Parts: sequence; C-alpha cells; structure tokens
Amino acid sequence: MNKEFFKTYGLILFLTVIAFGIAFQFAEPAPPRKVVMATGLESGAYYKFALRYRDYFAQNGIQLEVLQTSGSVENLELLKTHGKGVDIIFAQTGTGDPAATPDFTSVASVFYEPLWVFYRGEQPIQRLMELKGKRIAVGSEGSGTRMVSLKILSDNGLTVATTQILPLGGNQAAEALKTSQIDAAFFVGAPEAPVINDLLRAEGVRLMNFERVEAYKSRYRYFSSVILYEGVVDMQKNIPAEDVVLLASTASIVVRENFHPALVNLLLQAANEIHRKETGMLEKTGQFPSSDFIQFPLNEESVRYFRFGPSFLTRHLPFWAATAADRLKFVLLPLLTMLIPLLRIAPPIYAWRTRRKIYTWYGMLIALENKVVNPEQNQDFAQILAELDDLEREVAKIVVPLSYTDEVYNLRLHIRLVREKAMEQRSSEVAK
Repeated sequence: MNKEFFKTYGLILFLTVIAFGIAFQFAEPAPPRKVVMATGLESGAYYKFALRYRDYFAQNGIQLEVLQTSGSVENLELLKTHGKGVDIIFAQTGTGDPAATPDFTSVASVFYEPLWVFYRGEQPIQRLMELKGKRIAVGSEGSGTRMVSLKILSDNGLTVATTQILPLGGNQAAEALKTSQIDAAFFVGAPEAPVINDLLRAEGVRLMNFERVEAYKSRYRYFSSVILYEGVVDMQKNIPAEDVVLLASTASIVVRENFHPALVNLLLQAANEIHRKETGMLEKTGQFPSSDFIQFPLNEESVRYFRFGPSFLTRHLPFWAATAADRLKFVLLPLLTMLIPLLRIAPPIYAWRTRRKIYTWYGMLIALENKVVNPEQNQDFAQILAELDDLEREVAKIVVPLSYTDEVYNLRLHIRLVREKAMEQRSSEVAK
C-alpha cells in the first residue's frame, strides 16, 4: 500500500468519522444508570415486587432505588412532580386521572388487586348501598384503596353525609373490624396478603360477594372481575365457603412519556420474568404482564413489545450491548447510505491519483526530451542527464499495485530512451 492509497481511503475514513460524529448527536441518549421506583408500604405487594425489580435491574447494570410511600395516590403525585426524582411507580388502576396527566403512560399491568369488602353482620350483603349509615373504613389518606372505595361508594349514594367514612387502612382497619369498632372495611390486595388471609379466617367477619360486578366493569373499563373459588384459601376449613365474585383493579407500572425506551424494555423484561410464571390464586399462568386493564395510554415501546414480542437485540444480546446497538442503528443507516457511494468512487479516485503522478513524470520527461531533440545553443547536456537521473531515482521509489506496474516500467524504459538520446546528442556536440 502506497501513500496514494492511504490518502484516498484515509480521506474517506476521515469523512466517515466526521459524519458519524454529526449523526451521533441526533442518536437517542444513553439510558441513565440510576432510576427511582415509588412503591408502597413495606408490608405491601408493591414494595416486595419492587425489590425483585431492583435485583433484575442490578443484573443489567442499572441501579434501581426503591422508595417507600403510602401507596398509589402518593406515587402518582410524586411522578407528576418532576423535581421529586421519581421515574417509575406502581399504581392501582382507578386512582389516576389521565386527563390531568397527559404525559403519563402505562408500561403494563402486572397482577390483580381485588377490592375486598369485609363486614360484620348476620345477614349477607351483596350491594354496597346496604352499608348506608354504617361505620366504614376506606383506607388511609394517599392510598389507592381510599380513592377507589370513595368512588364506588359515591356511585351507590354513600357519602360523608349519609355514612361514617373513616380513614383507616391495613392492619388498623382489620383490628377495628374484628373488635366491632367499625361495621365494614375496604381493602385492596392479593388473597395471600396477611391482612386479607387473617380476615378471611376471622370469626364474625364476612366477605361481600359483588352482585353487580358487570355494571362496575361497564362504568370503569379498567376494572375486571375475578372469582375466589370455594376452598381455595384453605381446603380443610373450606375457606371461602362458597365462590365469591370480586371486583378487581390491577397493579400497573407507570412512567412518564419521555422515560427512556431502553428502560421501558428492561421493565417489560423484568415483568415478564417476575409475573408470567409466578401467579397467585387469581391469576392464570402467562396472563401478566398485560396491556389490558390499564388506565393511562400504553407506552409506545410497550405497544411494540405486546404486538411483536421482545426485539431481536434484546433476545440475543446483554442489555448494555442491545442498548448500544439500538442507539447506533439510527446512526449507521444514514452513515452507510453515504459510505457506500464513497467506497464505490474510491477505486477510480485512487487510480486517478496514481496515474496523475505517473503522468506528471511523463510531462517532465517530455520537456527533457524536447531539450535533447531540439537543443539550444550551448545546451547543458550534463544538467539534462542529471535531471534524468533524479527522475529515474524518484520513479524507482514509487510503490504501486501490481495492476499499475506496467505503466511504471514503461516510464522507466522511456527515461532510459531519452537518456540514450541525450548521450548521443552530447557526443555529437563534442565531435563538432
């Protein structure tokens, strides 16, 4: 390889690097190395699942900080307030307002969160309006349980004007119900949750069977219904004693619209790993993560994921490599569009540059030959011969591909021919 080769292809390489640098400015920025996820109380399902997400993210080089909160309502407020530093939240469907937060998107729904209405009394209750005038615990302030409970109580005409609504939730509400300090209590959670399991076994406490569940599902599209089958909690004690229909919301992962798409994909991979096979009493294998039962618009990356599945890159490459490749593909496409034509014209340019030098030497040789063939008076043939020697030494240094050697050897032969003419002409001049 000679200098002309490096000059030609080096220029193309230089232009490619410059173009790559310019195009890279428009590539998607790298995902942040640390994100914050708002969950719920330490005793709740949100927090426990978040710890597993944290481990999955750590395996892929991303630090996920788990933030304890009072629940869905607080989580939504934290996500709404950009300065709080929260990037991801668990949220119960039915607790947010899509119109007030147009930049919120759902990544996926990940598990059922049934609404449990426990009450005390001799007679079964199947409609919420039968609780009118009773003492009802609807969940603590800032919880998703409270927001959903108040919404459906209001649909049934139960308000603070007609009913004693108390801000109690969790273990506090359960104890109040078991000791008859209240008449009913609302809970949201899985049947495996300790407080739910305890109340299902508590003496004198009944579980409400939702009679008009289809009406609630029609009014609120994010609701679904599940059946707690007879004996599923405890086969020996036959708990529950009959099939119970429950109104269910879902737990969803929610992010802002501008959340990094690579991390949305990582969330979906984690959700698939955590929730697809590991199901509770109410979920079916493979039912979650899902694009159903969500309240906020589905994130664009989630749309692609649920439609086509994981991308080729995420299936076959580690997260960091898949992310880098995904960022570069938008840069490489226009770069290749420019590079291919450059590589096509490179050989002709290289040929032209190589021949140009040979032709330059031929020009010098023709000038010297003209001096020999048409000598002026007192022509210095020694100087001409010296210039021919210099030209021959310069040509001998050139390194060209084999395809151009014939032209170099022809030039060297022509230099010798002109030298012979010069020597003959000098001998003639001396003889005179």
